[in-house]
Amino acid sequence: MSTYIQTNFSVLPGDFVNLGDAMLSLAAARRMTRDGGRVSVLPYRRPSDEVREEFEKEGFEVISMRDHPLLAFRVCNSSSIWIGGGHAIRNEVSLGWLSFTTVVSWLARKSGRNVRVIGSGATHIKSRWRRWLFGNIFSACDKVCVRDQLSEKSLKADFPDAAEKVNLVGDLAFLKGRLDFHANLLEEFSCVVSPGIDLVEGRTEDPQEILEALRVLFERFKMKHVIIVSHDSRSEFGLPFCEAFESVVREALPVTVEVITQKGIEHGLMEPYGRARWIITGRLHGLIIGAMLRRRVFYTTGSAKKLRPFAELFEYGMATHVQGIQSPSTANESIAPAVLKQGIAAELNFNV
Repeated sequence: MSTYIQTNFSVLPGDFVNLGDAMLSLAAARRMTRDGGRVSVLPYRRPSDEVREEFEKEGFEVISMRDHPLLAFRVCNSSSIWIGGGHAIRNEVSLGWLSFTTVVSWLARKSGRNVRVIGSGATHIKSRWRRWLFGNIFSACDKVCVRDQLSEKSLKADFPDAAEKVNLVGDLAFLKGRLDFHANLLEEFSCVVSPGIDLVEGRTEDPQEILEALRVLFERFKMKHVIIVSHDSRSEFGLPFCEAFESVVREALPVTVEVITQKGIEHGLMEPYGRARWIITGRLHGLIIGAMLRRRVFYTTGSAKKLRPFAELFEYGMATHVQGIQSPSTANESIAPAVLKQGIAAELNFNV
């Protein structure tokens, strides 16, 4: 662990086991440096060495608030506090993260430093203690920025006292020029599969649904290669499914298959998506990355509700509707203007 560094911005995401959340924090940190600030990123648990190095090579210090609470507290005590993005407002958030974030948010507000939630998704908070802690965080914020209308509605219903602070913005992944999506890596006949499993929330995927979609792409459009991307290395978030699905595809179709096991943002997420002509996903950020790449995306029936508004925005169809496509075209006319609009909305996270 490096020595204490005086910072301007402290970014408090959840965890970086989910590479999508790590990607969002990297985009936010890069955006903050545009304003001349120095940035520390404080995930709850220690990230993989690969992810940590991706931040540190750009000058962003990464401090686990659980493993190094005193150092994390000192950093937060000299900076503005930026909470999120990703699905930060949810009932499953740990009490440890919530307690730490509540304390540093209130201390920042009392000393005149800014506190803001940025680019976050929100769902109903059932736990009384978690609702109380979130309420205190929102009281310290100047703005609570959420990425979609479902989140806006949920947040205002759970926290009516904070309703005036709620701002509808764009997801941090849409920040213009902050992420390299590797569109130049396109492999003409490749398809990414990224299941949206979350056993904590009771979400699973139907392997036969995904397999049938792959079969259509193989038979009709000569798909040759399948790239399976987990996004999250934890068993409850789909890694065992990905490993088992590799065998399912190999037995059913005469195509090559690989499972991406790298733990970094670049090699574990951005590069595999950049290679894909088609994307079959249950992951919100799988869909958003596909839109940024202007690729053809199909979402699974097992995907979370939070994905649906974005699928409608980009006019992406369900995996069960692959039979209806007539061409291997990578994009439709609605994607470019929608991405542009979302990029403008993403900047609103940082408006004064």
